[in-house]
Amino acid sequence: MFSSHPSPQASCGPNPPIPPHRSSIRAFSLVIFGAGMLVGIFALSAWQGVSPGSTSTAEAQSKKKPRWNFTQAGTVPTEFGELITVNGTSGNYTMVFQDTDKNVRLVDLRGGKVPSRAIVIDRQ
Repeated sequence: MFSSHPSPQASCGPNPPIPPHRSSIRAFSLVIFGAGMLVGIFALSAWQGVSPGSTSTAEAQSKKKPRWNFTQAGTVPTEFGELITVNGTSGNYTMVFQDTDKNVRLVDLRGGKVPSRAIVIDRQ
Protein backbone atom coordinates (compact mmCIF):
# COMPACT_ATOMS: atom_id res chain seq x y z
CA MET A 1 0.00 0.00 0.00
CA PHE A 2 2.65 2.56 1.05
CA SER A 3 6.05 2.31 -0.46
CA SER A 4 9.09 4.29 0.50
CA HIS A 5 10.45 5.95 -2.59
CA PRO A 6 12.73 8.94 -2.36
CA SER A 7 10.96 12.04 -3.57
CA PRO A 8 12.38 13.54 -6.73
CA GLN A 9 12.89 16.90 -4.96
CA ALA A 10 14.97 15.53 -2.11
CA SER A 11 18.70 15.55 -2.67
CA CYS A 12 20.76 12.70 -1.36
CA GLY A 13 24.12 14.43 -1.66
CA PRO A 14 25.67 17.69 -0.55
CA ASN A 15 24.19 21.02 -1.67
CA PRO A 16 25.31 22.15 -5.11
CA PRO A 17 27.70 25.12 -5.10
CA ILE A 18 26.30 28.61 -5.65
CA PRO A 19 27.05 29.89 -9.15
CA PRO A 20 29.70 32.66 -9.14
CA HIS A 21 27.39 35.31 -10.59
CA ARG A 22 24.89 34.82 -7.72
CA SER A 23 27.53 35.23 -5.00
CA SER A 24 28.76 38.46 -6.62
CA ILE A 25 25.19 39.80 -6.79
CA ARG A 26 24.70 38.94 -3.11
CA ALA A 27 27.97 40.65 -2.12
CA PHE A 28 27.10 43.74 -4.18
CA SER A 29 23.66 44.04 -2.58
CA LEU A 30 25.19 43.73 0.91
CA VAL A 31 27.68 46.50 0.11
CA ILE A 32 24.89 48.76 -1.19
CA PHE A 33 22.76 48.02 1.92
CA GLY A 34 25.68 48.77 4.27
CA ALA A 35 26.51 52.01 2.45
CA GLY A 36 22.88 53.09 2.67
CA MET A 37 22.82 52.40 6.41
CA LEU A 38 25.98 54.47 6.94
CA VAL A 39 24.61 57.38 4.90
CA GLY A 40 21.38 57.22 6.92
CA ILE A 41 23.25 57.26 10.24
CA PHE A 42 25.38 60.23 9.18
CA ALA A 43 22.33 62.12 7.89
CA LEU A 44 20.45 61.50 11.15
CA SER A 45 23.35 62.66 13.31
CA ALA A 46 23.83 65.78 11.15
CA TRP A 47 20.11 66.56 11.35
CA GLN A 48 20.11 66.22 15.16
CA GLY A 49 23.16 68.46 15.38
CA VAL A 50 21.32 71.39 13.79
CA SER A 51 17.89 70.74 15.27
CA PRO A 52 16.35 73.47 17.46
CA GLY A 53 16.25 71.09 20.44
CA SER A 54 20.04 71.14 20.72
CA THR A 55 20.27 74.90 21.28
CA SER A 56 20.54 76.39 24.74
CA THR A 57 17.39 78.55 24.52
CA ALA A 58 13.79 77.53 24.06
CA GLU A 59 11.82 79.08 21.24
CA ALA A 60 8.32 78.62 19.96
CA GLN A 61 7.91 76.89 16.65
CA SER A 62 6.93 79.88 14.58
CA LYS A 63 8.58 82.07 11.98
CA LYS A 64 8.69 85.16 14.15
CA LYS A 65 10.32 85.47 17.54
CA PRO A 66 7.90 84.81 20.41
CA ARG A 67 7.14 87.55 22.85
CA TRP A 68 6.57 86.22 26.36
CA ASN A 69 4.21 88.15 28.59
CA PHE A 70 5.04 87.83 32.28
CA THR A 71 2.27 88.49 34.79
CA GLN A 72 3.07 89.18 38.43
CA ALA A 73 0.80 86.74 40.28
CA GLY A 74 2.06 87.25 43.81
CA THR A 75 4.87 86.24 46.16
CA VAL A 76 5.44 82.93 47.92
CA PRO A 77 7.55 83.08 51.11
CA THR A 78 10.99 81.49 50.91
CA GLU A 79 10.35 79.45 54.06
CA PHE A 80 7.85 77.40 52.05
CA GLY A 81 10.90 75.57 50.68
CA GLU A 82 11.56 74.14 47.26
CA LEU A 83 8.95 74.09 44.52
CA ILE A 84 8.37 70.39 43.86
CA THR A 85 5.66 70.42 41.20
CA VAL A 86 2.89 72.47 39.59
CA ASN A 87 -0.39 70.79 38.69
CA GLY A 88 -3.40 72.11 36.80
CA THR A 89 -4.57 73.60 33.52
CA SER A 90 -6.17 76.73 32.06
CA GLY A 91 -5.09 79.27 34.68
CA ASN A 92 -5.98 77.16 37.73
CA TYR A 93 -2.83 75.67 39.20
CA THR A 94 -1.67 74.16 42.48
CA MET A 95 1.98 74.66 43.44
CA VAL A 96 3.52 72.08 45.78
CA PHE A 97 6.41 73.17 48.03
CA GLN A 98 8.49 71.11 50.48
CA ASP A 99 10.91 72.49 53.08
CA THR A 100 13.80 70.82 54.91
CA ASP A 101 11.47 69.73 57.76
CA LYS A 102 9.43 67.73 55.22
CA ASN A 103 6.45 70.07 55.53
CA VAL A 104 4.47 70.06 52.30
CA ARG A 105 2.59 73.24 51.38
CA LEU A 106 -0.03 73.52 48.67
CA VAL A 107 -0.59 76.98 47.19
CA ASP A 108 -3.45 77.56 44.77
CA LEU A 109 -3.05 79.90 41.83
CA ARG A 110 -6.52 80.85 40.66
CA GLY A 111 -7.23 83.50 38.06
CA GLY A 112 -3.62 84.68 37.92
CA LYS A 113 -3.39 85.52 41.64
CA VAL A 114 -1.68 83.74 44.52
CA PRO A 115 -3.88 83.83 47.65
CA SER A 116 -2.48 84.77 51.07
CA ARG A 117 -3.11 81.29 52.47
CA ALA A 118 -1.65 77.84 51.92
CA ILE A 119 -2.52 74.29 52.98
CA VAL A 120 0.23 72.78 55.18
CA ILE A 121 0.74 69.00 55.39
CA ASP A 122 3.15 67.82 58.10
CA ARG A 123 5.01 64.65 57.22
CA GLN A 124 6.69 62.65 59.94
